[in-house]
Amino acid sequence: MKTDDYKKACEYAGINFDQTSYDKSSALQKKTMKESYAAVVFKVGKQKVSKKKVTVDVEIITTDYLEIMNQAVYDTMKNKKDDAYTYRVFSSIKIEKNKLLNC
Repeated sequence: MKTDDYKKACEYAGINFDQTSYDKSSALQKKTMKESYAAVVFKVGKQKVSKKKVTVDVEIITTDYLEIMNQAVYDTMKNKKDDAYTYRVFSSIKIEKNKLLNC
């Protein structure tokens, strides 16, 4: 995800990547998606290795970016603002939530 290869990331996650929908996404969505995945913090847990298969437990310990975006969009609509405003609110909330996680 940090290299913007969303198709490969979707394959790993077991979901279908819709290129047409992605292409039609707004610049704001693409920008926040890139930032969100680039900021993912995780802990690697138990690892099991066999001849043909490796299994790794991973716990994502980052803020819920979908929740942050929903808050930013709600605030934007309430205040009748634009995408630039949404991005500023998104960034501000993200910074505050990440500070709380790092305490």
